[in-house]
Amino acid sequence: LEAFLRLAVDEHFLIEDANEAGWFAFRHALTRDTIVSGILAIHTRALHVSIAQAIESEPGGDARVVELSDHYWRAACFAECAAYAEKAGDLAKARHAYAEAADQYERALACSVAGESGRVALHEKAASAYASLGGAQKVLEHLDVPVAYYTAADETARLVEICLDLALAYRRTAQTERAFAVLRQASQLSKSSGNERLVLKSAAQLA
Repeated sequence: LEAFLRLAVDEHFLIEDANEAGWFAFRHALTRDTIVSGILAIHTRALHVSIAQAIESEPGGDARVVELSDHYWRAACFAECAAYAEKAGDLAKARHAYAEAADQYERALACSVAGESGRVALHEKAASAYASLGGAQKVLEHLDVPVAYYTAADETARLVEICLDLALAYRRTAQTERAFAVLRQASQLSKSSGNERLVLKSAAQLA
């Protein structure tokens, strides 16, 4: 293996990471893509499973959530991917990398393995990431699910919080009438709940 790596570096196919002994990268993405394209999909999936399991077996490997999300996604191991994708989204959001966070939350949702409450939480996280990106239309799409869920579950406080986010997204997409309608609903709900914090929050947005 060492002789092969030496040759690959000398021929400018690979670059050795000077800071991490034993780590190499392809010099050009096209080289990598050409090599990978010659592998059958069924073998590619098996390789990604092997890589993911090897990462997990390393000390601290389970912290490499972005890589694990990617490998399990490419391996079509959706149950494993969903867990790591959500964690990768949380990590990206904490770093203010909102586009990456949104992509990871979308991936977790696409895996379709979470229960109903888990999917609601993912939609809320995705909406929050898109809100930080200024993607109001995507916020509206993702908040539809939590609105329906909290309405059916009669969870007034959470419904009010979601309505306030929804109203803001409507305003940002120039849907003023819808924004006011949602705010009035939030105001009425918060008053009926007796939650002073939500009453004030609703009144401030309505004003």
